[in-house]
Amino acid sequence: MKTRKFFASLCILIFLSTPVSAEKSELTIYLEVLYFNASMTTVDCDRLLFIPAEKDLSDFSAMPCYLQDTRMTATLTGPPGSTITFFGMQAYAEEKGYIVIRKTDAQKVWVRDLIDFPDSEWVTVEADSSSGGYEAFYKAGPAFDSNVKSLKWGQWWTKLP
Repeated sequence: MKTRKFFASLCILIFLSTPVSAEKSELTIYLEVLYFNASMTTVDCDRLLFIPAEKDLSDFSAMPCYLQDTRMTATLTGPPGSTITFFGMQAYAEEKGYIVIRKTDAQKVWVRDLIDFPDSEWVTVEADSSSGGYEAFYKAGPAFDSNVKSLKWGQWWTKLP
């Protein structure tokens, strides 16, 4: 278990230090298993998932480890203005919460905790040594960080507070 966490941390550090073209947007999701159970002996759920720009996913049920209790962190590459939204329901439904992440610079953004934001307000996160700058809007939902069900690229809303 310690070896797996070390390997996962090493993969993330290597990924974050890799140069990125400012013209290509991509989302990388790291799934971390919160609780292990007997059915996981043949499936490794600690993994990186790469989602290219504009590939909306209306239902995560086909994704690996969908039924396992996981938590995700995310990195987002691309030009300023690249925007991704995670939803707590399939088909981009808003009833169980969502988080919008919009890049403000060309650096790779790393969001370590999808719920570490105040509810229903825009927050600006300045760039630092481990992440580029971004804006986030979090609409809280029950156990949102372990229940993300769909994601959508770009601006889908007409007005957020």
